[in-house]
Amino acid sequence: MPTNNDVIQGSGSTDEFNIPKIYRIQCDCCSTEYDERHHILTMVAGGDEICESCRDDHYEYCSNCSEYDHGNNMHSAPDGTSYCSDGCFYDYCFHCDGCEDVGWTDEIYYNESDGCNYCEYCYQDNDEEDYYEWSVFSPSYVSDNDNWITPSRNSYKEDTFNLIKSKRYQGVEIECNDHGNYSRRILEKMLARKIDDTREVSKMVEMEQETHPHWSRISGLDITSDGSITGGDDEYGYEYVLKPRRGDVLFTDLQTITQALIDSDCYISRKCGYHLHIDIRDYDWYHLTTLLAMTKLIEPHIYSWCPISRLKGNWCNPVSQSWYDIRHISGREKFIEQYYDGDRKFRTDKYHDKRYHGLNLHSHFGTNQGVELRYHAGTLNATKMLHWSIFWSQVVDKCWEIGENIRGSDFFDGLTSREDIKVSDENSVRSVSNLFFDRPTMDIKNVFDTFDIPQITRDFYAKRQIEIQNNPATPSEHFQRCFHKTTHFVEFDKEKLNFKTIKKLPHRTGYVRGDLKFDDISQHFVI
Repeated sequence: MPTNNDVIQGSGSTDEFNIPKIYRIQCDCCSTEYDERHHILTMVAGGDEICESCRDDHYEYCSNCSEYDHGNNMHSAPDGTSYCSDGCFYDYCFHCDGCEDVGWTDEIYYNESDGCNYCEYCYQDNDEEDYYEWSVFSPSYVSDNDNWITPSRNSYKEDTFNLIKSKRYQGVEIECNDHGNYSRRILEKMLARKIDDTREVSKMVEMEQETHPHWSRISGLDITSDGSITGGDDEYGYEYVLKPRRGDVLFTDLQTITQALIDSDCYISRKCGYHLHIDIRDYDWYHLTTLLAMTKLIEPHIYSWCPISRLKGNWCNPVSQSWYDIRHISGREKFIEQYYDGDRKFRTDKYHDKRYHGLNLHSHFGTNQGVELRYHAGTLNATKMLHWSIFWSQVVDKCWEIGENIRGSDFFDGLTSREDIKVSDENSVRSVSNLFFDRPTMDIKNVFDTFDIPQITRDFYAKRQIEIQNNPATPSEHFQRCFHKTTHFVEFDKEKLNFKTIKKLPHRTGYVRGDLKFDDISQHFVI
C-alpha cells in the first residue's frame, strides 16, 4: 500500500518541475518497503499484499481457486499439487480414516458398518466382501456418446471411420524412455502444440495466457511417472496416457504424438509396453464370456506377433481360466467368481494381480476403463498401433454380436474332448485311452474371417510374422513356444455358432509328449 511518506525527485515543487510522485509500497508480511516502479505485490487470501520473497518463502499457490495462501493453510494432493484449506482441498481430496493418507474424493471407499472413509488399500484390509455393481449401457450409447475427445470439443472436422471401423472409444498408454533432456512440463506443452497444429481452430495462444495452463485440454493426453520402466541404464521415462478417441482421429493423433516423441529422443526399452483400452460399457456377462473364450482361442497367434519377452514376462499373462471354468459361467456373479479365479470377493485394488494379464478385464470392473489389451510390446510405431486398434476393436465388436446369441446354443460343444486313439510308430501300433484335447486354438484364417479383419491388417500381420522370424533376437523355437500348449486347431462356424476340430497335434498324443514341430502348426498359423 502507498505510505504517507511520498518520495519527490528533484528540488522545488512537483508543479514547478512537473515530476510525478513516486510511491513506496509495503509488504503486509515482512513490512519491507519497495519502490512501486520496480516491484509488484501479490494479493493473497485474506486481502494482504505481499512481496515476491515472502510469497516464495511462506505461501503456496492453490491449484483450484488460483489464490496464494499461507503454507500452514495448504494441503498437498496425491499428485503433489497444493490446495488451500478454505474448501478447495476437501472439494477434491480426503484423509483416509485408516492410514490418514491423502486421496482423491472420487477414490473414497465408504464403509457403512463404521461410517468411515477409506482409501482402497485400507478398505480391503477390513476384509469385507465387495460385489461389483453391474451397469450395462446400450450399444447405441457406446457408439454415439461424446464423453471424451470429440470434433466440437477438440476442434477437428469430424469423426471418420475409414481405417478404424469400430465406433467404440479407444484409449492408449504409451510407455517410453528418454534421456532426461526435457521436463514433463516442456513435453506437455510441446505435444499440445503439435496436436494444436492439426486442429482447425488453434487454442495455444489462449492457453498460454493462463497462469497455470493445462496443456492436456489441447493434446488430450496426460504424462505420468511410471517406475516400472525406469532403472538401470534407462534412468528417465514417462507413460503418455491418451484420453479416449474413436475412429481415424486416433491414428492421426498417434502419428503426431509418436513422431514428436521420436524427435525428442524418446526410445523404447524392454521395460516398456503399449496398452490399448476399448470401451465395453455395453457388455454383460455373456458378452464378456464370449470375449474371454475367443481371446483364449486366439492368444497363441497374438503372442506369435510379439517379441518373446511378452510371452515370458509377468506383465501380460495368458488367460488363466480353464475351459471347464468358462463353459460353466451362468450369470454375472459366476463370471466375477471365475474371472477372479474362484475368489468371490471382487477387489477394487488398482494393482490387483488380474490386471497383469494380456486381456485385462480388471480395468473394466475396478476402474471403469474398458478392457485393456496388454500383450503388445512398447512401440513408437504409429502403424503398429493402428493395426492393433483395428484388430482388437473388430474382435470386441464381433464378440458382442456373438455374445448376444450364445445363451442356449451349443457354443462350447466341439471345443474340448476326451478320446481313445491309436498311435503309430516305427515298430508298433498302440491304443491310448482317455486322451484329453483341452487346449484348442483357432485356425488363423478362421480368426480373420470370424472377426472380419480387413485385408490391410491381415497383410500387416503377415509381414509382422516374417519380421519376427527374421529378427536375430527371436529364438528359433519362438513359434513352437507360442503354440506348445495347443492340443488341436478348431474352426468357428458363424452361422451355427459352434466349433469343429480340424487338426489334432501329434505332440499331444501318446504316453510321452514329443516336441512340437513347426510343420505341425504352420498350415494353421502362418498368414
